[in-house]
Amino acid sequence: MQHKLTQYKGPLTPSQAAKGIALARANAARLIADAELLLENGRHASASALAILAIEELGKVQAIKIIALQSGEEELKQAWRDYRNHRAKNVQWILPKLAAEGARTLMQLREAADPKGNHTAMLDSVKQLSFYTDCFNDAPRWSEPADAVDPKFADAILATARMLNRETETTTRELELWATIVGPHYNRPTMIDALLEFQKQVFSEGLSATSPEEMEAFVKGQPIEVRD
Repeated sequence: MQHKLTQYKGPLTPSQAAKGIALARANAARLIADAELLLENGRHASASALAILAIEELGKVQAIKIIALQSGEEELKQAWRDYRNHRAKNVQWILPKLAAEGARTLMQLREAADPKGNHTAMLDSVKQLSFYTDCFNDAPRWSEPADAVDPKFADAILATARMLNRETETTTRELELWATIVGPHYNRPTMIDALLEFQKQVFSEGLSATSPEEMEAFVKGQPIEVRD
């Protein structure tokens, strides 16, 4: 019997990536459902923690898409580190706040792509406070999950998890196009044009409801209406 699991750090085919994304979304849905049950029964701290875990699972979607573009050993190692890094996966939780403040373009939403932003550290800290007792300050002061986490926060973070889990299925065909069109341009000056070409193709094949015009407006800083 193997006592230690070895974490995979190699390349992913479009089919393998599609399976990983589907599993991440399904697990996020499970965690959201469990969080809802806990919140309904007054367990707001635990509900908050599970909602944050759901957001981290959803962060794996983009992480897997990036892994699928990598072939070099060092690039793959870094991509898998990001996949397994909690703060790198919770960046998007601030999206509803940014949208409420009027953000509608890629530049206005750039904070939601920064794994080193203060908001990622904050959410990771709240997750710890939701699970564990701890001791803070010079006094000292003890913290206990039920008191440390505001019940209103549980409602808000659960709503965010639900919002982030509204995307449709990511198919193998979509990831084949992603690797073919975007892959050669990843992290290069030509990547924006490649992203727009990718969106044009997935829209024409019925794999996305976002039109190329909407994507171009978003990327190039032309405000667009946010869909419900």
